[in-house]
Amino acid sequence: MKAIWLFGVLLLSFQIQAKDIAYPNINTKNMNGFAKKFNTTGGENGQRVVVTDLPSLIREAGDTQSKIIIINGEISSPTKVRVTLGRNKTIVGAFGGKNILNNIHLITSDQSANIILENLVFKHSPDIKGNDDIQVYIRSGKQYWIDHCSFVGHEWSDNDGSLDKLIYVGALADGITISNSLFSNHRYGAIFGYPSDEYDEHYNGYPRMTISNNVYRNIEVRSPGLMRYGYYHVYNNLIQQYHLGYTLAQSAKVLSENNIFEMGNEKGLVDDKKNNTSFTDIGSYPMSIQRFSKPQSWKVSYDYHLMPVDVAKTWDEKYAGAQVNNNNFKYPK
Repeated sequence: MKAIWLFGVLLLSFQIQAKDIAYPNINTKNMNGFAKKFNTTGGENGQRVVVTDLPSLIREAGDTQSKIIIINGEISSPTKVRVTLGRNKTIVGAFGGKNILNNIHLITSDQSANIILENLVFKHSPDIKGNDDIQVYIRSGKQYWIDHCSFVGHEWSDNDGSLDKLIYVGALADGITISNSLFSNHRYGAIFGYPSDEYDEHYNGYPRMTISNNVYRNIEVRSPGLMRYGYYHVYNNLIQQYHLGYTLAQSAKVLSENNIFEMGNEKGLVDDKKNNTSFTDIGSYPMSIQRFSKPQSWKVSYDYHLMPVDVAKTWDEKYAGAQVNNNNFKYPK
């Protein structure tokens, strides 16, 4: 009887702890772009689980049950650890700086789908720098929303031998939005679409992806990204201290609207490999990006709110990335 009573006390304590943690109230009504078009819900209406250590994260993230997984603290490893995501999950970081994944790499499998990553800080050691070392790696499934996350990077140099990237979305993944996030301090930024220099029609049209209201700062190349095969709607992003911005290859179709490129190599705004690619820009700064622009070859299939470039810059600088409290956790209106 005493053991049962103690178990009940411990369970009650856990429930109170979960209830009292401050973290963003995830409302899919604030979702935009292709993630919304694909009806992404994550762990909506599922069990709320507090996670403070790596074994618990591995256990809770890998199944198919609807769950809201609250990261409450720093989950860290001295070496790279891959955590496979299942389905129907919202993984959200607590406020107060208790939302850090250090050397923890989130990857998908063929069973993965319907995932929301919210208010997380991704850190990694500079010596984890291989070509396949990528902290968020999405290669299959539909319905992904990455929002208000920070990929903070580290010091880098041109000759440091690093090949790692901050994020990958490709192969047959589809219906993705990356919004209101920060990508910084890295040699390579983002890679999208199946990663091969040889054309493979099996991957043509994937992913369909929205990239909006993010900040890219001090990334040498691939910010906002290297894009292959898919359809990419990129708007209201702020890109600073870059050498190469867009890179297009293997039939990538890009619609760029009202983005801001600053303090970088203006000649490197767009690196178009011209192998059946399509790049259209409307209203971005500087106006010299227009020399790379072609007539629009496709239209987005959803409604969206487009800010003027000056408004977008101010908004992105203030609100993009993971937040320490609810006061700064905002969505574009």
